[in-house]
Amino acid sequence: MKKYFLIAVAFLSLLTFNACSSDSPEVELPPKEEPEQPDTPVDPDNPSTTDNVVLAENTILLTDSIDKYVTNPVTGTTLNLETSIDETELPEVGQVLLYGNVSEKFPLGFLGKVKDVVKSSSGYEVITETVSLEEAFDKLYINETIALTSDEESQQNSRSTEFVFSPWHPQGYTGLECRWHTDFPIVPNIEGGWEVGSISGSLSGSVDGGLAMGANLLCLIDIDKQALKESYIKIAMGLRTSFGNKINLKGELTGEYTKELKKFELAKPFMLSLQGAAIHIILHPAIVLSAFMKYEGKMELDFSQYADYEWEAVYLYEHGIGGLSVNKKDDKDNKTTVNKFSVDGLIDMGLSADFSMAFFNNENVACNFKIAAGPSLAAKLSYDGTEENLYEKLKDNEISIAACKIAVNAGVQISIFKEDNIEVGVDDEELPSFEYEGFFGKKEYYLFPKFKEKNALWKSGNQILAEYGVSRDLLFPVQLGMRLMDKDKKTLKDDVDLFEYQYENESQTLLSTTFDNVNSKKDYYVCPIVELPLFGKVEASPVTKINAKQDTCHIDFTIEYPKYSDSYRMNGRDEASCEAALYPIYENENQRKGIVGTEAILYKDGKEVARSSYQWLGRNIISKLFKREELLIDYENYIARPKDGRWQVSMAFKKLDEYGDTITCVTDVVKDIDLKYDTKPAMIIYRCDIRGCDSHSMEDEHSFLIDMNCFVRGTFWCKTTIGNGSNEVTNGEVIVVRDDFSFGGSWGVNYTNYDVPNRLVMKYIDYSGRMVESNSVPIQTDVNGCVIDSHYEDDSELSQYESRWSFD
Repeated sequence: MKKYFLIAVAFLSLLTFNACSSDSPEVELPPKEEPEQPDTPVDPDNPSTTDNVVLAENTILLTDSIDKYVTNPVTGTTLNLETSIDETELPEVGQVLLYGNVSEKFPLGFLGKVKDVVKSSSGYEVITETVSLEEAFDKLYINETIALTSDEESQQNSRSTEFVFSPWHPQGYTGLECRWHTDFPIVPNIEGGWEVGSISGSLSGSVDGGLAMGANLLCLIDIDKQALKESYIKIAMGLRTSFGNKINLKGELTGEYTKELKKFELAKPFMLSLQGAAIHIILHPAIVLSAFMKYEGKMELDFSQYADYEWEAVYLYEHGIGGLSVNKKDDKDNKTTVNKFSVDGLIDMGLSADFSMAFFNNENVACNFKIAAGPSLAAKLSYDGTEENLYEKLKDNEISIAACKIAVNAGVQISIFKEDNIEVGVDDEELPSFEYEGFFGKKEYYLFPKFKEKNALWKSGNQILAEYGVSRDLLFPVQLGMRLMDKDKKTLKDDVDLFEYQYENESQTLLSTTFDNVNSKKDYYVCPIVELPLFGKVEASPVTKINAKQDTCHIDFTIEYPKYSDSYRMNGRDEASCEAALYPIYENENQRKGIVGTEAILYKDGKEVARSSYQWLGRNIISKLFKREELLIDYENYIARPKDGRWQVSMAFKKLDEYGDTITCVTDVVKDIDLKYDTKPAMIIYRCDIRGCDSHSMEDEHSFLIDMNCFVRGTFWCKTTIGNGSNEVTNGEVIVVRDDFSFGGSWGVNYTNYDVPNRLVMKYIDYSGRMVESNSVPIQTDVNGCVIDSHYEDDSELSQYESRWSFD
């Protein structure tokens, strides 16, 4: 079957809408009991003293006394020392070596724990291994924000003429701006161009992209073993991302394009200064910026989008738990302009940054952030061209447009910071990682609004009034109106006064139409209509039936209420029935003559909700089931009434006309009704046979059978059952709970001599905490604890429930 594709074209040349923005939710850390702190709690922004570094007892500085014997620049974990060094000056196994600066011999600084010292013909090899900051320092406090800059000559630049780069330095950030123009179809993997993965399909058109990302790095480390504080680590990537794209594409394609834009190989390491100390913490960040485009599905679109956000990705280690959060700090601007939009799939594009950082000469990465950010849109707007009801097919299909889609993966090797690596079982080559995916400025749009029926009724004479509530934000403005149809749902007339609708909070939200010159003796249907440029007028839902006006008469009636009603709690139901009986009062025999049937009618706020022809002793019984949440309940007095609405009743009378056809007339008498459920709890055991049937091999285990008949009403008030169930004995009682309409049942009971039965009873606790209990049936046992056969019968209490109604 041929597939058609939606192309929604706006009336105006440009349609501009602002996407709503909301703070991104954080990934919360799992709850953990706070450890007892002997001193003041951790306050990372306010260290307890100005002395921010204290070396551990086992840590020694690589002073000139050892430095002068180093024979080569040290970039790894091994120091080569000359033979002239005195063996007494050699470091010992287990000592921590620290060079907290940058020099010709230590271009990366140095931090390592001596694993072995090996003598060779050329001197000594001091072999070290990774050591945590917590083991190297008794106290270490760092709180510094770093601008991530590098020497221009150290950057590997793209040689493509397709991409144009320039520095981008918004306040507080350092970064890069990139602009490009790409024509489709893209030639795969040409030098300097987009790298093309697995692609199926083809697009024609072009994309003009403008992406910028600025960043800074906050490094906060608070280690204080002297104060017995827990280590606190916070590494935050502060980001400012700006995107401006103009997309004009048509076709069908599934695939992804990527392009490495810049690789920042930092010429010099960063040195974090420690207040009051002559040493530094040496960091080695590395950053790779890439662009990406991902397409999936069919599309024909012409739109532009601009978004500018300031946000941060934060790794926090506190109280022995690590976690990741992403927080929006500010949205500078956010706008989308649509000329043509039809997508059955998704489009993502933007910038990705791969940031990693190591300490000193350590080859292991201490942390990395893999960040992808950029605008995103997704929609499913295709349909089968033979579909008759276009509205039902597409009304709930969302068009999701996000100003900025965020994906962050943060990995931190906590063992580089802490002496004891609590994150055990993790491969050393793979960092323990945390993931986040979310959206800034995401909003859902639709092609069609949603309608809710408010009124559909006869006005005076030959007029029909129809009203619908309108909701949802639409991608394009539409025209709304109403349609009148006959009993076969064939169109009779359409509303001529259409009005424009697009946004729920900016447009008229009540669709109201009056149809004139309508035959009140016929049935009709009404429904909303939506007019779009491509499809014309589309019939929407709900479709509402308006019954023909019935002949009226004047016959009075009385209202009577039952002595008890029913409730339903079986199979997950929790409902109560509110009932009444209507009895017609005829003025004379001529008024009664010819009537062949009567009906009771129930109205809520003037609208018919139930009609019943069921009769009992000349009365029409009308009933309405209500769920518990629909009732206003007085549990103390066992009364429940509907929460809202004005409830009224009337009657309809059927008679034969002169041609022998049945016609219906509704009396003009309408009365308010006290619709309620006020059945008091009632449980009566009126017959019971008990038969002992010991069959257990052990002397203290017994069983017996119960065959019981009962009458039950009012279990709507039951909140809590009691005991272990009807098959066991609880403190000498066999406790049974039955629903309304239950006539009893037969079952077996097992017990031991530790809890011998003495009576059968039905009981529960109601919503007011009161015990509701039936009469009880005695159970007799012999000296061995075995049940003695017995018969019980007493139906005297049933007389008050012989009839539900007490008609005069």
